[in-house]
Order: sequence, then structure tokens, then C-alpha cells
Amino acid sequence: MKPSIQRKDTGLYVMSELCITSHAGTHIDAPAHYLHGGLTIDRIPLTSLVGRCRVIEVGKNRKDIEPSDFLDRTDGVKKILFRTSASSQASFGEDFPHLTTAAASAIAERGCDCVGIDSPSIEAFGGGGGVHRQLLDRGVVIIELLDLSNVRSGDYLMVALPLKIEGGDGAPARVILMER
Repeated sequence: MKPSIQRKDTGLYVMSELCITSHAGTHIDAPAHYLHGGLTIDRIPLTSLVGRCRVIEVGKNRKDIEPSDFLDRTDGVKKILFRTSASSQASFGEDFPHLTTAAASAIAERGCDCVGIDSPSIEAFGGGGGVHRQLLDRGVVIIELLDLSNVRSGDYLMVALPLKIEGGDGAPARVILMER
């Protein structure tokens, strides 16, 4: 569903009506997105969404992100954001960059609490949900469709705040990175 905005001018004020899905634009996936009984977006601990993060750039032509693409660059980091070739794209086909199940497992085993990517999904198009489930079931919050086009690899302070939708399976979010 494509987001739509209708602006209404009453003469005294302007008010917009937004029609979006919970996974429109930059958004955060709550465990409830894939796990029955999982935490909803209003229950995710903000400690998973605020703090030091590392932006890791993976090869321009990489579609399948493997552990070998990042493990040597994640020492002690709890939040990882992947900058891929998707950062420079305005639209996406079915072959966008994504994590493999091995990469998801490696991230969870490292004790990460948040992982993000600049493509439409952390998982391959048509994937069966295994990457999402592997991360969400182990307490790793997922951020998708980040705009990292003007961000260099390195460490940042991240603040990622989703709309607080009671019982939500996800929510659009504003993600801010500040140089440390």
C-alpha cells in the first residue's frame, strides 16, 4: 500500500490525514510482527533503540550479507546498521540487499539488541520469515528502510523512536544518528 497524505485547510488551520501501514518508510519491526505473543511496538525497551551504534558498509554489489561481511567489525557493539547499495536507490526490485540466516544468527549470538538496514527488508524478497524470527525471537529489534545515503561507516549515537502504537506489530520511526 502506497502512503497517501490529504491536507485539509479549514481557513483557520491545516490538518493532514495520513494513510500508511505500520511498515511504511523507515520503520521498526516489533517481535509481534512475526511471533505470536511477541512484544508489541509500545512494549519494546527503548534501551534497544537508543545508544551507541556502528554503521557498517558492505560491498556495493552484495545482495546476501554473510557473517564474513561484518563479524570482524562488530567488537562489543550492540546496535548495527548496514549501509548497502540500497542507500542510493529511490525504488527497489526484488533483489535488494538482505541478511542471510547465518548472518542473523551471528548477530543474535553476539548479543546485539538492534540491527538495521537501508533496504526494504532485513530478509530476502519472498523469504519465509526465518531471518526475522531468528532475530526477533532472540530480542534483536529490526529497523528497515533506513536512509544512510549520507552516512559514513563508523560509530554514532543512535536515537530511533517509533510511533507509540498500542499493540502494534511495527511502526514508522524517526532514526537520528549523531557523531560521537
